[in-house]
Amino acid sequence: MTNQWSVTRMQSALGAVVEGVDLSQSLTAAAQSHLRRLLDEHLVLVFPEQQLSSARHVEIGEVFGEPYVHPFLESVAEHEAILRVAKEPEDETVFGGEFWHADITFRNPPSSVSLLYAMDVPAEPCGDTLFANQFFAFDRLSAGMQTMLEGLDAVHVYPDMA
Repeated sequence: MTNQWSVTRMQSALGAVVEGVDLSQSLTAAAQSHLRRLLDEHLVLVFPEQQLSSARHVEIGEVFGEPYVHPFLESVAEHEAILRVAKEPEDETVFGGEFWHADITFRNPPSSVSLLYAMDVPAEPCGDTLFANQFFAFDRLSAGMQTMLEGLDAVHVYPDMA
């Protein structure tokens, strides 16, 4: 089954488009393992033209770990682990803050995977959703900077929640 999948690298730093898989259908253990390996390799996976129910969205997430129920944001009615992320034409703010953020990094341990199921995408890319590869960034630091940072841990908190 996975031999019918087409995997096309998007950028040198991260990302791949995976075609030939229908995520609305059950995946074998081998296919689930292949998905995990692809994510480890590419860090961001894009599956175009998928039609998923909320229940199936959660099942795909479970391939990568336990679903997370956000303690501060309201979930959709269909499942407590799914948040609706929307930006209407009149909205001037960005969901998740006005700066870069990583999903659920305030949790200990932080989440390892986030799933975004785009249902209504503008014809022209709006540039609101970007991804950064911190492994790639670290590898490009000087040896001295890497040595200085290697023993450190980052603690992420929401403002006013420390």
